[in-house]
Amino acid sequence: MSIKMKIALLILFVLGFSGCNKNGYGVLFPNNQTYSYEALRTLGYTAVGGADINEIFQTVSGIRQGDSESWYTEWSKLAALSKSQAKMYPNDFTSSGRALLRASNYYRTAEFLLSPEDPRKKSTYMKCRDTFYSGLDALGIEYRLNRISYAEKSLETLYFPQMEGSFSRTLICMVNGYDSIKEETYFTLGAEALKRGYAFPSYDGPGQGAAIRCDGIPMIADWAPVNKAVLDSFLSDYSEYNRIVLVGYSLGSILATKAAASDPRIEALVHYDIFHDFSEAVGENMPESFRKRVFEDGNPSQSTARLLNISMRFSSETDWALRHGAWIFGKQEDYIGVLQSL
Repeated sequence: MSIKMKIALLILFVLGFSGCNKNGYGVLFPNNQTYSYEALRTLGYTAVGGADINEIFQTVSGIRQGDSESWYTEWSKLAALSKSQAKMYPNDFTSSGRALLRASNYYRTAEFLLSPEDPRKKSTYMKCRDTFYSGLDALGIEYRLNRISYAEKSLETLYFPQMEGSFSRTLICMVNGYDSIKEETYFTLGAEALKRGYAFPSYDGPGQGAAIRCDGIPMIADWAPVNKAVLDSFLSDYSEYNRIVLVGYSLGSILATKAAASDPRIEALVHYDIFHDFSEAVGENMPESFRKRVFEDGNPSQSTARLLNISMRFSSETDWALRHGAWIFGKQEDYIGVLQSL
């Protein structure tokens, strides 16, 4: 390939992978897909008490697009403010509980773009956890944290029993994805499932939540034994459930599908949203020739890896996605390996 062709391919790759050819990401961060989506993700939990619209609009106004430090600073300031507001209601457990749940969601968002090597990542995650469970306690929402054995290690599970008076024997279990944590699933689905009389468990599997942050367990592609271990342990304690619905959240749709395919106890499978193919999703902005080199070549060249590394310098979205993937898959700086992991 000539030098001119290589330069042309690089320009197309950088522009394509950075998402510069797309519009309509929203009014919050119109030129950055990741910042826009993550802000809207946080905002979406307003409906279940996990956020406040006015607080979020004020916060995003102070964030510079593509600047992960300003992202962390503004969201962590909002989280700390919400946490302090909870102390203003010593006898109003509803208001204090809601303030703590908002703080948890904001801490989760603040931690989101931090580098895995940043010591603030784990400490901010722990603040997210602490405020979440304190918020549940204040609101009187029953939950049970447990650890189950898995591959000579253990995974943390979270269970919300059905509300008193419900006679449903259906269990709705949620599988997280590329960047979600089990505490977030309360806002995503758990709160509304409980209102409708369903029991709701969630868990941090390999590469997720506490498993990667506290125990260093990397993500794997074969999810069937992971979910089986969770259900085996859970049903041994709660045998009253005779119908299981498995919900896959984002990348969890792929993981949940793998789990359901080999477990006859799972009667229904829900994708929210859905990944048909991991390579198709992450490669949609790549030039076709480069996409084939990454996903169809069993041994991509060093030049392919260099192009991928160069793209990370021009796109905060690509940089976060690949660094996060390298962390959760245990690939260090093998970013081609990240893209080929699932």
